[in-house]
Amino acid sequence: MNKSDFFSTWSKLHGGAKIEGVVKIWLEISFVFVRPLAGLRITPNMLTLSGLASAVALWHFANSWLAALFLVLSL
Repeated sequence: MNKSDFFSTWSKLHGGAKIEGVVKIWLEISFVFVRPLAGLRITPNMLTLSGLASAVALWHFANSWLAALFLVLSL
């Protein structure tokens, strides 16, 4: 999937929303990071579950240096 297909699909899934401003920046960043994961056949559900697990780990290790790592992984 190329970037224009990604944007088009996202827009359709979100009621024809325009892709501009902060949303466009977020989608640009997402496209760069998610494309290799799609190549590894990591599903959106797996990615969501790993984000949730990272958020729980962030809460558990809030007073540790690991908190910064889990914060990044939870995004």
